[in-house]
Amino acid sequence: MEISSIKAEEHSAVISQSLSEIKLRNITGATLLALKREKTIYEHPRPKIIFQPGDIVYLMGNPEQIAKAEELFSNSEEIENPNR
Repeated sequence: MEISSIKAEEHSAVISQSLSEIKLRNITGATLLALKREKTIYEHPRPKIIFQPGDIVYLMGNPEQIAKAEELFSNSEEIENPNR
């Protein structure tokens, strides 16, 4: 297990989506521990929090899960849920 920080890129598909909408844990397996927006840190963010460009997310997971999350937060393609 590792903890990693990832920046939500402006063109990312997660922008303007809530944590519950992107289904982070279902898609990547990673757990969101905190979110930093400007100078404010949100510990254990609520499912309704909306991602904005420049948000820094702090995630916990194994290297494969973190890599999937990095792709999710930097990729502009539509989010696909493997459990559909």
